[in-house]
Amino acid sequence: MATIVLIPDAVAEQSRAYGYVTQLGPDEYTISLEYRERQDRWYLDLIDANGVLLVAAIKLVVGFSLLFRHRKAGMPLGALIVTDRDDTGEECGFEDLGRRCGLIWIDDDDLDDPGNEGLIVQVIT
Repeated sequence: MATIVLIPDAVAEQSRAYGYVTQLGPDEYTISLEYRERQDRWYLDLIDANGVLLVAAIKLVVGFSLLFRHRKAGMPLGALIVTDRDDTGEECGFEDLGRRCGLIWIDDDDLDDPGNEGLIVQVIT
């Protein structure tokens, strides 16, 4: 099942760093987002329910599976993808996260099913 991971209002209201708990697959994780002005880009850390940092400083790249290169024990099984709602072709700058750019989670089961043409979308916080 595809899940839209809502970006908290604090990020959309231009906070430079923010963390929140969300569900990816069957488990809860903390997503920490930080904006780095020098690169004009957002970065993501993923922390498990026990507070263990699983991955750090992943640059948000539109249309790319952020966790693809980080398959290891404790990681959620699926794809966390940055979307561009307006299809501008531009990366996610300071004012874009939570507005033009968002995150979507797709479970591994849906990724592995070539016949799955329409993903069910469930909005979570």
